[in-house]
Amino acid sequence: MGLFTKARRRNQSLENDGDDPAAPGWLKMLQDNSWELEILISGGAIFSLFQLSDLMIDFFYQLSYTQDFTGQRVLFMASMLAIKGLTLGFFLHVLLRSFWVSLVSLSAMFKQDKGVEPIKLSKPFANIEHSNLPRLIILLDKLSAWMMYNTFTIVFIIAGWLLLFFSILGIVIYVQQITGLTIWYPFAGILGLYVLDLFLFSGIRKTPYLSYIVYPFFKVFDYISLRFVYQKGFDFVSQHIARWKVALYYGSFILVTCMFTYLSIYRKLHWPNMFDNRGYRFSLTESEQHYSEFLYRNKTSDGRSHQASIQSDIISDPVLSLFINYSIRYDPFIDKIENPDQRFFENIWQISVDDSVYQHLEFYTIHGNNSTTMGITTYIDVGNFDQGLHTLHLINIYEPNPKGRLKMLDIPFWLDKEADQ
Repeated sequence: MGLFTKARRRNQSLENDGDDPAAPGWLKMLQDNSWELEILISGGAIFSLFQLSDLMIDFFYQLSYTQDFTGQRVLFMASMLAIKGLTLGFFLHVLLRSFWVSLVSLSAMFKQDKGVEPIKLSKPFANIEHSNLPRLIILLDKLSAWMMYNTFTIVFIIAGWLLLFFSILGIVIYVQQITGLTIWYPFAGILGLYVLDLFLFSGIRKTPYLSYIVYPFFKVFDYISLRFVYQKGFDFVSQHIARWKVALYYGSFILVTCMFTYLSIYRKLHWPNMFDNRGYRFSLTESEQHYSEFLYRNKTSDGRSHQASIQSDIISDPVLSLFINYSIRYDPFIDKIENPDQRFFENIWQISVDDSVYQHLEFYTIHGNNSTTMGITTYIDVGNFDQGLHTLHLINIYEPNPKGRLKMLDIPFWLDKEADQ
């Protein structure tokens, strides 16, 4: 198959796409015989990336409980975009290259020099004087190679832009802490020009006089964002492919990658489904209470709770086993306790069932199955309540919501007192 494309490349010149006569022989040989390695790399990468996606979500889930730093969500979304972008790119590459292999196999079924009658079509269709199969094979070969390059380039682009974002963020925070000045807006303006220059194929760098103004900033940004790694590839592509086609491809690829990322994580992160067109999905009941399986440990595969949970939504025992998950985000509320000797996680909570507030509950420290999951647990006596529906209210007394009222987590449950009778 490599020999077929080699012969075609040497003998045909389509849209000025002939071989560079200055290219060394070993490079030409690699160009003609790289498809086997491409398919091997792409196939293995797709399998690994699907595994890595779940590991990355779990990693950032655990990280959110133990670390709190500016840009944490940006880092998570950028990492997921990189993983899904790679997955999508490798998938498209395998699809194109597999189709290319099938066409090469088809071309080998018959002799190339065998005369064939031209295909005659009725007007208004244009008549085909000869088969376009070789042309299509060469086109797919080029598209596959371009897809392979773009797939790896996206890693350097996202990694570089993350480095640039956190570098600027660190400088802004440091200057603000030292001088009290906010310099984010000047940096944001320069960063905006830098992004615009990338999408304009270095258009700002080509503008007289303006190039002198942006030069010191752009040179520093180039090193931090790793632009020097992928810029030569961009320049090479823009010299051989119409720039509007390149821009259209990258714009479409970014859009599809964002949608692919969203569809992959919105369920696990409990985000609303933006593609759900049901008009009354936010008006299902008159009550403002929401039911979530994560509030009940028996309904989750690993017993994991994002904030708090009880053993089940149907309680046949005379007590509730309440677990409150400890996260680093609660540290500022614990610090608000005036008495330093009382600064414990248990002392920021007010717990009630219906309108009965519990004042003297005994809390115990509990650790989960991994090193990052920990919290407190207590037992709430509900034996005196009537059978039926009740609601456990969990209030952080140091965390008001935007309307000034204390934030409340409601956990509804059904007390079944006849289960043991």
